[in-house]
Order: sequence, then structure tokens, then C-alpha cells
Amino acid sequence: MDIPALKYWETQKYIESVKAGLTVLNNNFDSKFKNGARFTFFLLSISYAALSASELDCYYDAKRLYDKYFEIVPFQSKELPCSEEQFICHLERYLECLTYYYFNDKQQFDPILIEICECIKHRIKNLAADEKKQIFFGFIESFEPLVTDFENGLLPYYEYSFELPFAIPLPEGSYPVANIYNAINVTLKHKFKDDVVSLAGNRFFTNLTIRMKGSTSTNGYWQGPSLEMQGYEFSNMGRALEVINLFNQYILNIEPTSFISRVVINHIGNFHTSLFTGAGIQIKSSIAMSFGGNALADVVNTINFLSTPQISELMQNLNGTEPLPLYKNLEITAKINLQNGLPTEAFYNINSSFEAMLVSLGNKLCEKHNIVEHFNKYYEGAGICEVCPIVAENKEIKIPDSLPKKPPSVFSFSKFLLSHKIVSKVESRMINSLITKIRQDKERNDLMHGRILFVTPEVVHRSLLSMLELERLLLEKL
Repeated sequence: MDIPALKYWETQKYIESVKAGLTVLNNNFDSKFKNGARFTFFLLSISYAALSASELDCYYDAKRLYDKYFEIVPFQSKELPCSEEQFICHLERYLECLTYYYFNDKQQFDPILIEICECIKHRIKNLAADEKKQIFFGFIESFEPLVTDFENGLLPYYEYSFELPFAIPLPEGSYPVANIYNAINVTLKHKFKDDVVSLAGNRFFTNLTIRMKGSTSTNGYWQGPSLEMQGYEFSNMGRALEVINLFNQYILNIEPTSFISRVVINHIGNFHTSLFTGAGIQIKSSIAMSFGGNALADVVNTINFLSTPQISELMQNLNGTEPLPLYKNLEITAKINLQNGLPTEAFYNINSSFEAMLVSLGNKLCEKHNIVEHFNKYYEGAGICEVCPIVAENKEIKIPDSLPKKPPSVFSFSKFLLSHKIVSKVESRMINSLITKIRQDKERNDLMHGRILFVTPEVVHRSLLSMLELERLLLEKL
């Protein structure tokens, strides 16, 4: 039986394994299987995809897959579809993704965490081989204190430690930061270097530690909690940049003349991540390196070059007759800002980019259908008098040419395409749905009217994905 999720797991292609398992899961929600072979295919697909998701620390994907797996195979099952050792491994990995979910998303205790801990310990005791017992006990001895402290009202926390390329103008010490999302405090320690100049032009630098509520992965190259949420903006570095840049904004509000640069990924050298129980016991930690730092561990020794087709496309773009359209430049700027821990700036870029995209691709679509003049007239907009019902009824009223015209709503774009039979009714509705997802009107309005200071990377990521989907839909029509 060919099971893609298992095949990819065996060859360590974990991302492909997760994708294969999620596809199977999405197509079999009712768990009503026609025969044993279909059931075996389903169960093995989601189990190995869940293991792959755990390898990547894609906690949300692992939780989705394991929720279904343990619905079919309860914790206390005596008849198992796998070995006892592998079932314990499934339980331990399920516990790990549930701790992330409850510590971060819910921030409230659930008895299922204790139930899994007890089940794991009970099953380990029944193993025959002592060396296997020791391996499994190593995990539960680390994670059980997290759970029991949480049960007693002590939420675990994690810390980011790294050096800034300049000194923050505050005395050394720990500063509470209740107004910064999910952060507890920022601790500063300054140092003087006699062989390096800071961004401020002096030789002073700040080592800082950011303490955050909840749990995180300590994988040095973790890129986010699911396949849909991958990138620096979801990584530990991205989160740390979000906190320190907002922290620095508060300082500049008090002393605008202080030298404080926007901190971006390129500024960070060695980056430490540590996870602690609620009582302050360190469970695990890691160190990773960003651009320019002196690596102590986790150094990547390869460069991922562009493929041959990608290089060909690059050469065409660099040497073609048309430069990159405005909307693509804005889209790329958004991606760079998002990767550099600047989600709010990226959000503005995306909102500019998608409107520029409607003009650019709208023009090309109308050129194809020989209706460019109609599109130009549509995009000029109409004055208030032109759409006024009183003026429409009275033909003698003359409308001055000097009156400014109001640009059309972005939501009328799909109606224009529909009226000229460029898209179908279904596609027209889809375009408007994607525009709504791109704009994120609540966050957009709150930003524009001064009700919030920043938007989260998750909001920006959803906007970006929706914009790419809209671009794909329109390009298919060319």
C-alpha cells in the first residue's frame, strides 16, 4: 500500500509528509471507511504526518492530526495499531503540542494535560527494556513540571537573549512591560568593546533578555507553529524584534533625541532561546545565529541557490523591456519588512500593493479584451453630481467639469470585470472575498484612526496570502 505521508517520513521529507497527512485528514472528517484498507491508509497517514509535524515543531498541525488520531485510538487503549514504544512516542509528542496550545492560545489549564502525563508514566513502567524506559522518562521528567506548575496557576515562560548593535539609554536592570503583548519584562546589561564601533558611533552595546509568557520551540531554526505560519515573522527572532522595537518606541517617546535604531534580523548575532517552568526551572534551551554574528552553534554550512528556471526568470526580469510593476515592488517591500520584524509597515505596503495590482492587472485584462477605454473611464471615477438621482432626473442641470471625481471602490472592480464577462459570478464573489481578507478592515481602520499602534504578524501574513491568491486568480485570466 502506497502511503505518501509514511514514505516522506522515512526519507525525512517532513514538510511533504505533513502536507500529505493534512490532505488525507481534510478528505476524511467523518471517519466512515468503506473497508479495512481505507482505514489503515487513513490512520497511518495521519500518524506519520503528526510525527513529521512534531519534528518541525509545527504544533498546530500536529494537534489537528493527533486530535483525530486519539479520537480513533484512545489514550488507555489496550489494542494498539502500533508498538507500545511508538504509541508512547505519539503521546509525548501530543503532550508537547498541547502544552504549546494551552500555554499560548488559551493560557488556561486543561485536565487532559495531567491525564496524558499519567498515561505516559503508566505505559513506560510496563516496558520491558530498561534503556527504552530511560529514553521515555527523560521526556516526561522535563515536561511534567511544566504541566504541574501550570495546574497550580504558574504559567511557564521563555526567554530570548541577544546583543543589540548599540546601547539602550537605560540603566542596567529589569523593566516590566505589561503593555507589550505577551511580554513580562526586558532585562538590560551593558558592555564596552574596545575593538568594535556601535551603530551610535561609540563602543557601548546592550545585552538584553526578553521574558515572554507561555511556551515556544527551542529549535534554533524554528520558523513557526504550522505550515501556514512560517517565516521570520513567526520565528523566535521575529517575536523578539517585535517586542524590542516597541519597547524602544516607548523610550523615544520620553527622549526623542536618544539614538535608537530600528532593530532588524541583520543586527542579531548569537540568539539564545530558553524555556522555563512556572517555578523558574530551565527545561531546555538553544542558540542560533543570524547574519553577521559569531556563531557558537547551529551554523548552516550550505547556500540554497536559485534553481536554473528561477535564474532564467531572474535574467528575463533584469534584462526585459518592462521593469517590475509597482505592485510587485510594494509586495516585495512588504515581505522584507515582515521578515525584518516590521509587521505594521508591511501591512501598509500590502494595502498599497493590492490596489496597485488591481490597476496593473486590470489594464492587462482589458487590453486582452480590447476595452481599455472602458477601464480608463471606470477608473477615473465619477463626481458626486454624476451619481446624484436629482441630477439624473433633471437633464437641464449642467455638471461643471472642474468638480473633482471620486475614485471607484475597490469592491466595484469585480463588478466591472463581471459586466464585461471577463470573470464569472463565482469568481466575482471570490475577488471581493479576497479583497476583504487583504484589507483586514478592522485593523486597517483602527490603524488609520489612531486606535492601535501596530498589527500582529499573523494579521499581515493572512493579508499577504490572500493578496497572492488574488494575483493568481487574475493572472489565470490573462
